[in-house]
Amino acid sequence: MMAADETAALAIGIKSPTVGLYSNTYAQKGSSLNRPFNDGINQILYGRDSVSSLDDLAQSWRTNRGDQIRAEYEQALQQAHA
Repeated sequence: MMAADETAALAIGIKSPTVGLYSNTYAQKGSSLNRPFNDGINQILYGRDSVSSLDDLAQSWRTNRGDQIRAEYEQALQQAHA
């Protein structure tokens, strides 16, 4: 039953365009960068923090190398489609 539900969810999901691409910064810093962001999202989902804190989470991710990761993936995407 669970496998059928997962299959149905995958059918309507959107595949990340970064699948198969490489970001050196993400490889080195991704887990330590994503952990506080994901923890913050969970705090919002569990009602322990306000939805308004999402902007601060996103800004923190961006300034702590998130923008660098994004740039590396954008460059890899351009190279993949060249």
